Amino acid sequence: MDASASTARSSSSVLTPRRVPKPRSTICCAETEPVTRLEGTAAGVGDAPITVFGIQNCDQVRRARAWLQAAGRPYRFHDFRVDGLQPELLAGWLRHVPWDSLLNRRGTTWRKLDESRRAAVTDQLSASELMLAEPTLVKRPVLQQGQKTLVGFSEPLYSAFFGPQDGASRS
Repeated sequence: MDASASTARSSSSVLTPRRVPKPRSTICCAETEPVTRLEGTAAGVGDAPITVFGIQNCDQVRRARAWLQAAGRPYRFHDFRVDGLQPELLAGWLRHVPWDSLLNRRGTTWRKLDESRRAAVTDQLSASELMLAEPTLVKRPVLQQGQKTLVGFSEPLYSAFFGPQDGASRS
């Protein structure tokens, strides 16, 4: 079992993540443990298009993109700094992921906020408004395939999500 994360199947065939803290990076805020929601089963994810959301210079986004490429999974990249963050997209993620898991409180953008703006984040509405104003406050990467959403990156979680054959095919 990998020390960073593992997944287990419950009796209802729903993937349930187990998280183990990872060391923090000084370069990228998303180096913290993946906050992952695997809604439903991994079966049926199939051929729905994959979109990776994040920023170009984020280490975790780079790792996720490299994993997808090595696994032969085509994807589209949505850069928050170039393409922004649409309210409907954020609302969709918040239906699957708790707001306090999606809001990145360990990154540079959060640390640069005024104390009053940080203190004003008390619920989903205030967090959503802040993430829309500052898209780099979204924990990265966010991977979306159909109605499935993953937040953060770890190889075991991506392997569980896409199937074990992908992890085995990597060099």
